[in-house]
Amino acid sequence: MDPSQKKVSILKRKLLQMRIAFFQYLLTHFKVLWYIFLNTPGLKKYSRRFLYNLVGSGAVYPFPYTTKHPYVTVDGIEDYSYYARMLPEKPRAADYKYPPVDELVKDIFLRRHKSDSSQHTDRNSSLLFGGFAQWFAAGFLLTDPTHHGRSGLYPTSTANVNTVYGNDEKTRRVLRSMSGGKLKSQKINGQEYPMYIKDLPEIKESPLMSAFLQRTATHAAINNTDRGVIDSETLFAFGQIQINSTPGAMVWGIVFLREHNQICDELQKIYPDWDDERLYQTARNICTLILNKIVVVDYIGRHNGHHLAMDIPFSPEVLTGPQWSFGSVTRVPIEWNHLYRFHSFVPDTMKFNSKEMPIASVLYRPDFVVQHGLDAVVDQLSRYPICPFGPQNTPFFLLPAEKNTIEAGRQANLATYNDYRERMGLLRALSFEEINPDPSVVEALHKHYKSVDDVEFYVGLIAEKVQKDRLFPMLLQRMLSCVAFKIILLQPWLAPSVWKRRDEMLMPFGSKRLDETSIQSLFYRHVANETYVSFFLPR
Repeated sequence: MDPSQKKVSILKRKLLQMRIAFFQYLLTHFKVLWYIFLNTPGLKKYSRRFLYNLVGSGAVYPFPYTTKHPYVTVDGIEDYSYYARMLPEKPRAADYKYPPVDELVKDIFLRRHKSDSSQHTDRNSSLLFGGFAQWFAAGFLLTDPTHHGRSGLYPTSTANVNTVYGNDEKTRRVLRSMSGGKLKSQKINGQEYPMYIKDLPEIKESPLMSAFLQRTATHAAINNTDRGVIDSETLFAFGQIQINSTPGAMVWGIVFLREHNQICDELQKIYPDWDDERLYQTARNICTLILNKIVVVDYIGRHNGHHLAMDIPFSPEVLTGPQWSFGSVTRVPIEWNHLYRFHSFVPDTMKFNSKEMPIASVLYRPDFVVQHGLDAVVDQLSRYPICPFGPQNTPFFLLPAEKNTIEAGRQANLATYNDYRERMGLLRALSFEEINPDPSVVEALHKHYKSVDDVEFYVGLIAEKVQKDRLFPMLLQRMLSCVAFKIILLQPWLAPSVWKRRDEMLMPFGSKRLDETSIQSLFYRHVANETYVSFFLPR
């Protein structure tokens, strides 16, 4: 490259850096102006559409590539049991050797220092937030154990409450009481909980139960703790068994079970002539839209830093234009399955009743929640921080999951970390130091990769430095936000033709409940008002 070309290249990098920095600054500052912009009559329709288009850019549906074939095919596009791909396959040269995965995981992922809750370097997010991230993802992220490119769920991106209801009709009917529209539940110590698997033996035949039992990474994680084995009989009979894994995920399943059954009681009072099916389906409609609202308003805004400047509104009525093509199925890209693994969030211990206890001791332990009660567990989860996201911070018992992700990325021939930076409109890193200036991270990357362009997608995602006041590094944040936004807002029940009939879908009672629901009001319908409920730690 001659000097003049080099100057142009440097100038282009500077201009792109400035452009990226400008939009990041715009979306995380000017709180008063954003409030006026998003809430002024006559202006809010256009401003909200602008915001939605901006956040959702980067995920253009449908994705042409899928994991069924290494090239574009009608068959692959039509077969929704396979993941989409944000970039096509990138096979390595025949003589290329990947770094040894065990050493790679040890050097770049293993937590080097005991998690310290007193530092709060996690940007003040609580374990209730971490639990929601896990619970929400379990609804549509599950890889078929027999094929890394297929989803264990179908369709692959329906953002509903199937973690509670089940993902197939047979499972749903097993979980229904078939009376008053309600789900089966039990009373323990005066509180409502799901049934145990031992009380619903039919649930063992469900596809998701079978997939759960075949998840080698799950059982490897448990084998790395003092628990040894999972007693599946004592797990809650949720629609997705995996949400029994942590108290943080369990509480969301319990709350939505209670919410569904409470809605059925309220609808029965208003419409006494409705049968079980009508009550069940309407309550499920309402719970699904409540979940969608929480994801848009509270969850996405938290993980991309927009909460610093605004409350993202839930306004499906503004979704028009080529970005919002509701005829396409918004299946999850396989890259999103890989990036949505926030293992470094998990602390070594959590505090309960002023005592520190190992997190590993409460994995797959519904009895822990039952023993202490939902109120106390939610309160403590809201007061205890997640750990900072990033390299060299995965607890030892989750290393098998990290190893499994890296190996799956290699089987799928995922493109490199730098390729995905370019795909998302970011600058390619020119050195390991540009990924993360931390000397220990740079040393680990140097040890395993000859060039910055060799760094694998998942390794680079985790190794990248997290910006100030953010939860995630830039690449992960951009990929996470745009796909999450599109997955939620392109759900068919939010299409203009359906949304304008929401009073018919939810009934006036459900529309009012949706409009009035926040995370706090959802929980306070089912826990005591003195319970602290928040994605953020107390100030």
